[in-house]
Amino acid sequence: MAYRYEGVGDSIIVFPIDTDDVEPVTVFSRMTLTHDSESNFIVNGLLTSNLVNEIGSYSGTIRVPTDGLFGLEIIADGPWTVSFSE
Repeated sequence: MAYRYEGVGDSIIVFPIDTDDVEPVTVFSRMTLTHDSESNFIVNGLLTSNLVNEIGSYSGTIRVPTDGLFGLEIIADGPWTVSFSE
């Protein structure tokens, strides 16, 4: 199972959660992120900061925090992608 998000510029991604028992998304273990620009690319979890903080183009895979994610804050000035995988 994998999910992919893409956009241009700043964005907030909120993940669906179980409304009967509010829990963060924990099914994924990795995020692959890309950014195509010359300025800052910052990705914060809604409860975890500084998942990525790079200047310029970026491509990398990071581990999802073990306590899961409720969503992401993307700070970017160009096109970006975020893909989740197990």
